[in-house]
Amino acid sequence: MFKIPSKAKTINQSKAKILETAYRLFGERSPEDVSIRELAKEAGVNIASIHYYYGSKEALYLAVVTNITELMAEKYSAFTLAYETALKTSIPSDAFYIMWVKYLIETLA
Repeated sequence: MFKIPSKAKTINQSKAKILETAYRLFGERSPEDVSIRELAKEAGVNIASIHYYYGSKEALYLAVVTNITELMAEKYSAFTLAYETALKTSIPSDAFYIMWVKYLIETLA
């Protein structure tokens, strides 16, 4: 079946590819050591795309940090709900708390 990619899908793919590349590069090195040119080359987009979607390298870095923070908040919320449910159905013991601390660390890692 022949599919014609929509412009919105292409835009979302480009923006996602930039963000994915930024995660990797900013994770490997500091933002000062990563250039916009390198980000664009690694993401397979032109430099103007980075400025169009994010405005600047600093704004892209903040988008990465915000994304990570939101992901951690979601994981923490899921953990909290599971923990509170388990707490209602179990009698807490040292083993109970140790298990949940391990689960929290694994969830956030």
